[in-house]
Amino acid sequence: MNVVCVYSVGYYASSKKPLATQGEIHFGVAAIASALKEAGFNVELMVITPETNIHKLLVDYFLEKSPVTKLFCLTAVSTQFDKMCEVAKIIKELNSNIHINLGGVHVTLNPESSLKCKYLDSICVGEGDKAIVELAKELKSGTRPSLINNLWFRLPSGQELIERNHQDPFIEDLDSLPIIDRKMWYPFIKDLTTMPALLVGRGCPNKCAYCSNHKLREVATGKYVRFRSPGSIIKEIEEMITDYPGIKSIYLEVETLSVNLPYAFELCRALENFNHLREPEVEFRVNLSLHRNIVNNEEFALALFKANVTVVNIGLESGSEWIRDSVLRRPKYTNSELVSFCALLRKFGIKTSLYIIMGLPTETHGNFLETLKCVKDCAPDSVQYGFFYPYPGTDLYTPWENSRSLLLFDHRFERKRPLINSTQFSKKEQQVEYVLLPWKLYKGKLPISNIMLQMLKNFVVQSDILTAIFMRVRAVL
Repeated sequence: MNVVCVYSVGYYASSKKPLATQGEIHFGVAAIASALKEAGFNVELMVITPETNIHKLLVDYFLEKSPVTKLFCLTAVSTQFDKMCEVAKIIKELNSNIHINLGGVHVTLNPESSLKCKYLDSICVGEGDKAIVELAKELKSGTRPSLINNLWFRLPSGQELIERNHQDPFIEDLDSLPIIDRKMWYPFIKDLTTMPALLVGRGCPNKCAYCSNHKLREVATGKYVRFRSPGSIIKEIEEMITDYPGIKSIYLEVETLSVNLPYAFELCRALENFNHLREPEVEFRVNLSLHRNIVNNEEFALALFKANVTVVNIGLESGSEWIRDSVLRRPKYTNSELVSFCALLRKFGIKTSLYIIMGLPTETHGNFLETLKCVKDCAPDSVQYGFFYPYPGTDLYTPWENSRSLLLFDHRFERKRPLINSTQFSKKEQQVEYVLLPWKLYKGKLPISNIMLQMLKNFVVQSDILTAIFMRVRAVL
């Protein structure tokens, strides 16, 4: 039996190769597809963009493989939900016997409203690694699927009747899950020489108001923050290098290592041993949220250095300590502690990359200047940035639930255009700062040509007309 997994992206490298890098492989879809393959199903992947002719794509597929396909697994973040409903509608119009399941963070946090999409036969609430395999097995046997934990079913007796099943505890033993099959993603990646990412664990200890984790942890019982064993991680690294020997660096995808220092030290030792006698050594990059247990922890910085961790990404979000504490509910630390931690990493030759959010609730222009000052004091090697966007189901979404500005917002520009307009920091001011930000961050650090190119990109995305021209050009690439 064939199963099709469909993934949708808003930003894309080209219409034919939508994923720019190996690091853009979606772990959720990849985990479901790999679990299905391990269970013996033939799995196909579709990656669609705003330019994809979905009807033609599906017609061509059904002409070739319709008789042996019984399940489509879709996934969607909030900004891609409408696109997935469109995909589901076209599937049903072409073959009404296909079972369509939709999963992902948006569905998990908003299950009732998600089922208003009448073309869905079921939704996956929470982790689907085991549930989707069970669903596929029942469809293969010809029975009507029912009573599968983590799945909600639309009953055939009526579109408003829903079977809501229980939640399994969070999967604690992540080593029991298959290592993801990356090869099925290769046809959709523009540059296979780029840095791949590897999932270290699931769950986050923080309860940030703008992030989905504080709500996802309430979906099921059991341990929410989990890590794979270092042995499992090393095994996947070895497989990656065997499949693609040119890999020079790997991104260790994890919410933060600082929550479990004993584990962090164990993983660093495993990475150090892996690189022993390798020439050249594989470099690693990792996420960290700053906690006071690592601010002046030279032993921790030394362990990262020995593991050949060359870049650490830190989510600053805002340089206003009040906004971090009272609005975002970020882990508590001072700006001076962040500056000290960046200096500590620099002492060991480890680069830092900060992420900031512009246009936050209650943010004034003065708060934004605080952020700029904090960034400059940290002297990071790079800075990532975007605008605030409230995601349905999170605590910071509630004040915006019935907002006209949110309803009118074009999801194509998620985190690329400001949403909040206030007298303290107007949209126009935010757009100007967004365009000028590369100059303010990188003047004297990068070539002027690089800075001007980034400023041009930021300027283009603020204009509907210029963006439309750019999208048309990219669609033919």
